[in-house]
Amino acid sequence: MESLIHVLSAYNNKQELQVIIDIPTGSSNKYEYDHEFDCIRLDRVLSVPMAYPFEYGSVPQTLAEDDDPIDVVVYTTHPTVPGCVMNVRPIGVLYTEDEAGIDPKIICVPTKKIDPRFAEIEKYQDLGQHRLDEMRMFFKEYKHLEKEKYDKIVIGSFDSKERAEELIQEAMKRYKTHK
Repeated sequence: MESLIHVLSAYNNKQELQVIIDIPTGSSNKYEYDHEFDCIRLDRVLSVPMAYPFEYGSVPQTLAEDDDPIDVVVYTTHPTVPGCVMNVRPIGVLYTEDEAGIDPKIICVPTKKIDPRFAEIEKYQDLGQHRLDEMRMFFKEYKHLEKEKYDKIVIGSFDSKERAEELIQEAMKRYKTHK
């Protein structure tokens, strides 16, 4: 059986970005998609008393600079489940770097059909300053007690949805080259 990350395309026939959710909102468990066995694995429990304030996953058929599928943060009304495939709209990117290297986070919201509550969210700034500060704080602190990783975390700036789309396109090309 071929892995979902290789079978599912980055965009569906409506040109909507498709993502695979690894970690639902509110979870302190860090799940990762196991490409070899096509399943969700518990990678670890967060070492700090905090939970993911958003859905966290990746875009299929992409390869980021850290040699993993490009990461996504998805704001939703309710938590989903690990392995959920969702159609989303990119609205920006947060640049981060960790022990594995450059690791941008594509910021998304569900398509209007999936959740009309996000219909007016067009760019990352529409999320509000509190959510943006919370996202930056989460990625800075969620590895706080993992000293060998924490010291290497760099949280950069936010960028536009156009830049997010460019990063996705670059990651799709990288995937095709390394396939």
